[in-house]
Amino acid sequence: MNIFDFFSRDISAKIKLNAPLGVHLRPSAMIASIAKSHLSKTFIVLDKLKIDAKDMNKILALGLKDGDEIVVISKGKDAKDVVDKMVNFLSTLSDEKIDAVTEHKSSIFEFEGEHIQGTTICGSLGLGKPYFLQADKSQTKAQCQTFDNAYKQTMSQLESMGDNDIFAAQKALLETLPNSSYEDFQKALYYVIKELEGSEHEAKIADYKDLLNNVR
Repeated sequence: MNIFDFFSRDISAKIKLNAPLGVHLRPSAMIASIAKSHLSKTFIVLDKLKIDAKDMNKILALGLKDGDEIVVISKGKDAKDVVDKMVNFLSTLSDEKIDAVTEHKSSIFEFEGEHIQGTTICGSLGLGKPYFLQADKSQTKAQCQTFDNAYKQTMSQLESMGDNDIFAAQKALLETLPNSSYEDFQKALYYVIKELEGSEHEAKIADYKDLLNNVR
């Protein structure tokens, strides 16, 4: 801590969230990123809960939704700057659009050769050859990809995606999860998934399952 922090005053801003989609993975990662890019200590307060704004998992755990009133508090040399940037970013959440969902009836088409009937989730038509990936049981332990390699490979892939907000958010989430072993990694993910099941934030489970599928 800088000695001048003792003489600095708290800078705070009260915000009523206008966020139709809630504060999901991408916004949570952006909030944490803004806080981390400043030296000041920054917190988010919701009712009686006060969390570190640099911790994305704690932001997600708040389950912030449209209409919630929060207070952003920062103390330090650049406190005003971080609060201003946080307020500016949170004001953009109202611009996120909910994609219109069009209901499509399932139709059966006749093709030459074998085909698999699936469930229609969007319009149009896709043709292709299915590939079934199966584990090669003849591989030796040394040939199998270790968890450490899988973790680093996934991290590298997410970093290579550039400025894409979704992949940047997944990278930030991956960094918060234990990476000592696959068992610890899997246990942490399953714990979060179980907590989200049946809640109003159940849609966030997809982000965690995506990471679970990638790091194998």
